[in-house]
Amino acid sequence: MFVCVALLGIVVSGHGYGEIELVRDQWGVPNVFAATDEGAMYGLGYACAEDRGVQMHLKLRIMQGRLAETVGDLPGTRQPHEGPIWSDKKNRTLGWVRAAKDVVERLDPTTQRLLQAYSDGVNAFYRENGDSLHEFYERIGIAPEEWKPEHCVLAWWHLGQFFAGDGTRKLIQYRGDRTMTDEARSMMPRMVVDDGAAVVQRSDVSDDWVARVDEFLRKHGLDSGASGLLGGEVAPKFSHAWVVGNPRSTDGSATLVSDPQTPVTYPSLLYEFYAKGKTIHGRGVGVPGCPSLLIGFTPHVAWGLTALGADQTELFLLRTRGNEYELDGEWRQMEVSRETIQVKGGRSIEYVVRRTSFGPVFTEFCFAAPGDPEVALKRVPLVWSGGEAVQASLEMMTATTRSEFLSSIGKWNFPSANIVFGFKNGDIGYWTVFANPVRSAKAKGAAAVPGHRSEYDWQGFVPFDLLPHVLNPRGGTLYSGNHRPIASFYKIPIGNSTGAPGHSARSWRLSELLDGEGMLSPDAVLQIHYDAVNPARREIARIGLLIRERMPSALSPASLRLLAELEVWLKDGASMDLRKPGAQAAMRINTQFRPMGTSLAAEYGGGESGLSLFLRTALRRLERDPESLLKQDELRVIDLALAGGGGREAPPQSQRDAYQLFETTFAFGTSAQNQRQAPPPQRGQAAEREFMGAFQGLDGLPSLDVRLNVPVPPLYVTDGATIHSQRQQSYTQWVPLADPDRALALLPPGNVESPRSAYRTSALDDWAAGRLRPAPLSKSAVEKYAVSRRKL
Repeated sequence: MFVCVALLGIVVSGHGYGEIELVRDQWGVPNVFAATDEGAMYGLGYACAEDRGVQMHLKLRIMQGRLAETVGDLPGTRQPHEGPIWSDKKNRTLGWVRAAKDVVERLDPTTQRLLQAYSDGVNAFYRENGDSLHEFYERIGIAPEEWKPEHCVLAWWHLGQFFAGDGTRKLIQYRGDRTMTDEARSMMPRMVVDDGAAVVQRSDVSDDWVARVDEFLRKHGLDSGASGLLGGEVAPKFSHAWVVGNPRSTDGSATLVSDPQTPVTYPSLLYEFYAKGKTIHGRGVGVPGCPSLLIGFTPHVAWGLTALGADQTELFLLRTRGNEYELDGEWRQMEVSRETIQVKGGRSIEYVVRRTSFGPVFTEFCFAAPGDPEVALKRVPLVWSGGEAVQASLEMMTATTRSEFLSSIGKWNFPSANIVFGFKNGDIGYWTVFANPVRSAKAKGAAAVPGHRSEYDWQGFVPFDLLPHVLNPRGGTLYSGNHRPIASFYKIPIGNSTGAPGHSARSWRLSELLDGEGMLSPDAVLQIHYDAVNPARREIARIGLLIRERMPSALSPASLRLLAELEVWLKDGASMDLRKPGAQAAMRINTQFRPMGTSLAAEYGGGESGLSLFLRTALRRLERDPESLLKQDELRVIDLALAGGGGREAPPQSQRDAYQLFETTFAFGTSAQNQRQAPPPQRGQAAEREFMGAFQGLDGLPSLDVRLNVPVPPLYVTDGATIHSQRQQSYTQWVPLADPDRALALLPPGNVESPRSAYRTSALDDWAAGRLRPAPLSKSAVEKYAVSRRKL
């Protein structure tokens, strides 16, 4: 086994950060107590290296473009050619390492000190334990190296990139715009917007704020006639969060729940910790290798995040000759560097990276077709936008007032997010946080733009106070389920695809549970986490029963059979809990289609929000008028949704083709994955065991060691469109700010990566049972669950 002292090349005696105590609870969560903020970061770095060192270094090598030297030339799990060598070329071309170093140099001195202290803690762990690390470091191909502040930034960016568009498909859009005829353009269905679903309504903002938004648009020559929310690339859905405060809170304080619904992996994408220094005092989850909290709480404020999926990229069409490009009538020399990619086993690959004033030449990764020009990519966070989320989140852990908290989130740049937050005094709020580029007035739509004129470049970033937000809405509740952030009166372009038109299934359900006038206790707020109703499946069944009652001949025999199984389920509350009668039958309701080219697409739009709007509208019409009937297209949609799970006699293939069944659109995001999951076996059947592959993460890697795979326990809520979806329950946090020591949390499968540690799977039983466990905020409360402590 190697000795890390030699690898690090450093000798340190004493850390100089004061007294530090590391207390571990019975679930393996590190609780760090220190007299200084730097001491708290040192202790946290030490603990994270002990818990997640392999994961930290693996993600670092991915961002550095050194994956092939670690795991060799493996085929990609998404596309065979997108393996480690392809990943290394892409990440070196992007220049993550170069950008992270630049960001650290621009950070304020306090943040620099905190990142250095964290890095010192990481390095201290390896210096003290380098000759006794588990053999899987060598087995997976990871040798620790000196951790640096820029590595903390890279760790944050590594996760963030999976919840943001990368701009590469803008060249496809450019080709489509060039070749599309006027006739074809006129036949495209318009985007249908459900303004009633938006978090921020016109009544939530002042006339003065709207006037400032309009003035900003005029100043930059932007079109004020089109909604700023449309456009953008496909980006993943991410989570739901809700908060209740004054005047709905029974105890006068805010209560918040955050449920990031990302895949559950081994080790987890997230890392749970508690850190208390002189001013830092926070608990929640962050990213292994970085001291910042992504979702968390302090004695004063709690916050949760969902993905916004805003467009923070630009693709520039270049005029080139060799390694030169034209800009404003002059030919400029590209910056050219030669990279050597080492491949495990001895082979090396020479690779050339070229950079322009816009960013790297990225043609190889942008789906270029013969005849396309070369393109350069500009992207947040690779360009400095005046702020950095790592700094923002560290400051959030010190905020004691609303103004301090808002000042900190104003520095957030990446990934774009909806942040829901609440305070001990009962104030609540919502803000979209991201560096939103101000694009050239000449840049239209989501296609690549000319790169031979600087007038097409960005004009800066939208000021934080002009981003969509609301504080203390009259209803006393706020929630985000990846749905529409703000109504269409707001015209500043965001370009988000995640939830742009209206409701997701989860936000639809949250609106049913939270909108109203009744008072809500902290425990009532928590109970919403356990809700397992998919409103789309519920309403398809309800509409199906109404059709059966009024015109049964409109439904196929397969649909009628499934409806017969669903009647009791519907009367019993329509829960997708597979322990409930009828829930397994309800899993067969198909929500994975949309009727392209029909009147429904034009009337309601597509995707999850289109299906939501159609179902809510159709049901209101049927219930309001007992004599009303659905139109032919509407009847077919309901029949298709039911017949797919109803047995042998499904609708004819020609009808299914006409409506483009399965995963085209009206498509429910993560539920596409979950519908392909087989329901639990019936009694007497053998179960096929599922496993979480070791260190797969989101990078498209296979399991790096099948001997380390973690079995998935039996789960009873697997529908990805429900609030309580265990299959996607990467973390849950409930915080009653009237008494933060009552807080509960869960991070499956456990907080530690080492197969020698019981903490590796310490959350499996609670995850399978749907339990949360204590996550207190005071030292005295932490001591009740302590199993070990050490002085650093």
